[in-house]
Amino acid sequence: MRSFHLEAQWRRKAARTNLWLVPTIEVAVAVGLFAVTYALDRAANNGRITPPSWAISGTADAARQILTTLAAAVITVVGVVFSIVIVTLALASTRFGPRIRSGSTAGARRTTPSQRRTTPATAPHEGGALVIEPLSPELSE
Repeated sequence: MRSFHLEAQWRRKAARTNLWLVPTIEVAVAVGLFAVTYALDRAANNGRITPPSWAISGTADAARQILTTLAAAVITVVGVVFSIVIVTLALASTRFGPRIRSGSTAGARRTTPSQRRTTPATAPHEGGALVIEPLSPELSE
């Protein structure tokens, strides 16, 4: 009896953590709803059933206005979500500063401050000074 309980608990956990179960169920429900509503629409079009009076109370212009309003609302929500994602990424990227380096620079040659080259990319991190030195001594003359 104990192993049956553990197996059922394992199956519940596997169903909860499965990435395919919920989308598959949602697709199946969507296809089922499509079949039902399509059959109702065909039956109403053929005259086998009559829709309720509240379902046919509008005109084509009213339906167009409703669809326009829904489309505008969806576009607004998508814009807000996109803005929030961009702000979140910008805030997350500020957490990584210039001192975080990958392991590939661990074996780099040690240099003294006079041997370092300051480039426009590293100038803000070197105290704000922009110093460009020639690569060879012949060019400094």
